[in-house]
Amino acid sequence: MNLYFLPAFIIGLLIITSCKPEELIEEPPVTIAPQQVVFAPRYGPQAYSCEVMIPWNLLDISPQVNVEFGFEALIMDDDDGGLVDDVLGWHRGIERGQEVNPSTFGTLRLKEDVANLANGEAGFVFTAPQIDGNKDQVWESVPAFPIEQVLTTPDFPSSDLMGTFQAIWDSAGLYLRIDISDDSMAVDSWVLGWEDDGIALYFDPHLRRPTEVNADDIRLYRIVRNSREIDRNDFVQQAVWTIPIEEVLDGGPGKDGIPALLNPAFVPATQAGFMRNNELVLGYFHNGEARAYPHSILDWHEIINDELAGQEYAITYCPLTGTGIGWDRKINGESTTFGVSGLLYNTNLIPYDRATDSHWSQIRLDCLNGSQQGKQIKTFPLVETTWKSWKEMFPDTKVVSRETGYSREYDVYPYGDYRTDHDRLIFPVANEDARLERKTRVHGIIANQVVRIYPFERFQGGKPVLIHDEFQGRPIVVIGSLVKDYIVSYGRELSDGTLLSFTSECCDDLSVMMKDQEGNRWNIFGEAVSGPRQGSSLPRIDSYIGYWFSFAAMFPEIELR
Repeated sequence: MNLYFLPAFIIGLLIITSCKPEELIEEPPVTIAPQQVVFAPRYGPQAYSCEVMIPWNLLDISPQVNVEFGFEALIMDDDDGGLVDDVLGWHRGIERGQEVNPSTFGTLRLKEDVANLANGEAGFVFTAPQIDGNKDQVWESVPAFPIEQVLTTPDFPSSDLMGTFQAIWDSAGLYLRIDISDDSMAVDSWVLGWEDDGIALYFDPHLRRPTEVNADDIRLYRIVRNSREIDRNDFVQQAVWTIPIEEVLDGGPGKDGIPALLNPAFVPATQAGFMRNNELVLGYFHNGEARAYPHSILDWHEIINDELAGQEYAITYCPLTGTGIGWDRKINGESTTFGVSGLLYNTNLIPYDRATDSHWSQIRLDCLNGSQQGKQIKTFPLVETTWKSWKEMFPDTKVVSRETGYSREYDVYPYGDYRTDHDRLIFPVANEDARLERKTRVHGIIANQVVRIYPFERFQGGKPVLIHDEFQGRPIVVIGSLVKDYIVSYGRELSDGTLLSFTSECCDDLSVMMKDQEGNRWNIFGEAVSGPRQGSSLPRIDSYIGYWFSFAAMFPEIELR
C-alpha cells in the first residue's frame, strides 16, 4: 500500500503543478501571516521549483551550529491521473508500502558556513536569499544534493523524474530550494492533494524518531498551488485504508462537490407530472407510508439523507455502478448524515459520515478508513423498479420534488451514453468478468463479502418468478419480474424455526407478491399483509441491484446463478 503522500507524522510542504508546454509561470512570493512562512514556486514545461523559508519558532528549534533534526524530502510523480505513480526520496529509509514515519527520516545538521557542505548539512549565510522563485547568487554557492532514492517502481527511469534540494539557514529560519525536472506533470485531484506531482518536506524537530509520535512534537504545514493560505493542523495519525490506497481515485468534483440532500420535499404521485413511467426509482415503505427517490435526482446528488416516522436513513446511489442501497444513519447509536466524499473505489461511490469523517464503501457496506474502520453499515430494504410499477404497488406514494434548492437539469442524464455503452468505463476497475456485459442490471446478495448474482433474464415471463435457494447456509427466497422491472430477496426461515415455502401471487394487484404454506400473503418488502402472521416481516438480507461489472470488480469470486 503506497502511503507516502498521506499527511502522517508530518510537517509537510506540497507544491502541486500544472502547465502547458509553452508556458513559464512565475508566481509571486506568498507570506503567510501570522506564521510568516514565505514560499515562491516557479513552473516550466517540464520542470518546477520552489523556494521556502520556515521560521525556527514554527519548527520549535533553537538554531545553532551542529544542531540536528529529522528531515525528509520526497518528490511525487503522477503521469496518468489517479494516485502517484512513482516517488523519489532523499533518504532511503522509507520503503514502498510503509507509512511516512520519523524513524525513517534522514538527518539535517546546521553548519557554520556553506563551504564544503556534505549531504545532510545546511550552511549558515549572512545574507538571506530573496524568496521570489529565482535562483539568485546566494544559492549559486550552495551545493545541491540529489533526491534520488527510488521508493516505488524498481525500474523507475531517471529521465522521467529527477530532483535536488539545497539547504541554508540564518537566525531567522531555514531556507530550502527544491528543483525538479519531470517529463510530464498533472493535477487531477482536489481531494487527495497528495496524489499529484509535488514536493513534500518532512521535519522531526527533536530528532526523537519515536515509534509512536506525540501530537505536540510533530505538526503539519502544507502549501498547495493556487492557494494563498497555509493549513495548520496538529498531528493526527492517519488510519490505514483497508483497501489498496492506490485504487482510491478522485472523481473530480471534490468533497461535497456533489451535494447530498437533507430532508427533501415530496409531492404526491398525482402531482408528479415530471415523472416518466419508465423512469427508475428507489422505493421505501415504512409505517404505512411509501416514498420514491428517482434516479433522475440521485444521478445529480447520489445521497439523500431522510427521516420517516422516527427512522433516520440515507438513500445512497452511485450512478457509475447503478447501485442503490438504503443505509441506517445511526452509527454506534449516534445519528449522523452522509456526504459524497468525491472519492471512488472500483468506480463506486465512497460516502463519508459527518460525525467521524470516516469513509465507507457503498457496495461493500463497510468502513474503509477512519475511526469506524472495519465496521459494517446497517441496511434496510429498498425496491428498485419503474415509476409505473411503484405506483401500482403503492398508489398513495409520494416522490421527491425537483424543488431541491439546487439548479440541476434533472431531465438530463449527466453521463451521456454511459448506461447503455458496455464498452465505456470512466474510471478503471481492478477486476473484470466477461460472463455478462458490463452494464447488465443484476440483483446481488452479499454476506461476509461473498456475493451471488441473479440476472434479470432469469425472471422473464408474464408473471413473477420465484426462486427458493440457499446462500451462506441460509434459506432464501428471490422473487422478480423482468416485465415489471424488480427483483427482491429475503430469508425464509423465521425466528421460531419455521421454514416457509412460497408461491407467486399472479394478479394485477402488485401490492401482494407471494403466498406461503400457512396462508400468509406477503408484499414486496417481505411484510405479511394478511394471514396468521400479519404484521410480521421476513428476515432481511443485504441485497441490491447494480451493474454486473460493479459486483465483479469488488468481488472477484462472484457466483452467477
